Amino acid sequence: MALLQGVFAEVVTPRRGGEIDLGATLEIIDFLNKAKVDGVVLFGAAGEFAHFGLEERRKIFNLAVRRCRVPLLAGVTHSTLDGALDLADAAIRAGAASLLLAPPYFYRYSQADLYDFYISFIRETNGTPVYIYNLPENSTPLEPATALALLDTGRFAGMANLSDADWASESPARSGISSAAGAIPEVLLAIRDGKPLGPRLREFLTHAACLPFPSAIREALTVRKVKAGPHAVEPVKLAEFREWFQPWFKTVEGEVRNGR
Repeated sequence: MALLQGVFAEVVTPRRGGEIDLGATLEIIDFLNKAKVDGVVLFGAAGEFAHFGLEERRKIFNLAVRRCRVPLLAGVTHSTLDGALDLADAAIRAGAASLLLAPPYFYRYSQADLYDFYISFIRETNGTPVYIYNLPENSTPLEPATALALLDTGRFAGMANLSDADWASESPARSGISSAAGAIPEVLLAIRDGKPLGPRLREFLTHAACLPFPSAIREALTVRKVKAGPHAVEPVKLAEFREWFQPWFKTVEGEVRNGR
C-alpha cells in the first residue's frame, strides 16, 4: 500500500460573493509553497467542497496545479458517481499527481454499495493514483473490511485518513494529510522532522474544536495576514479563538526557529 510521504496540507477554499475566490486560493497555495510542505490537498474536508459546483471545481484544478510547486492531491468527492468521474477527468487533465475520493456524501449507503462505487470509479481513471478517503463525519463510514477488500484489489494507491490527532501523537509514520498544516505548516513540518511539538499541536486542536470545522484553520490564516475568505457561518467563539491564537503562535514560532 502506497503512503503519502511527508506533510500534505489541506487548502481551505476562500469564497467571495458565493463563488470561489480564485486569487485568494492561489495566495494560500503560495503560502504553503513558501512553507515547503511536501504536498497540497485541494478540496479535502477542510476545502468545504460541498459548497461548490462542478464548474468551479474544474476551473480551479488547472490554476492550482500550475501554481503548486509540490504534488497536488485533488479531492474529487461528490454526491454522485458521475460527478466524481467528471471531477477526476478535470483533475487528471490538469496534471494532478493523484486523486482523493471519499464515499458519496449526505445519503447513507451499504458497504456493498460503497465497494461497487469505488470499483466503478477506478475503472475510469486510466491509472492515475487514487487514494481512498474515509470521512465518517460527512459520509457513510467505510468499514475496515470494505477498505481492506478495496486495497486488496491492488488498484488503489492507499488510504488517506491520517488525522491531525495522529500527527499530535507524534506517530512514527510522520506522513499524511493534515488540515492544521493548511494554517500552521511550520508545526507539522517540525513534527515530521522529529521535533517534540505534538503538545503544541494538541493545544491548537483543543482550541480549534470550539469552532465549527474548518473555521479555526480559516481564522488562523486570517490572523497570519493570508486571505482566507469569510466563514460559512460566523462562529460564536471566533473572537475568543483569535485572542488565544495570536500570542500562542508567536510563542510557537520561536520554538520552531530555536529547534525545540
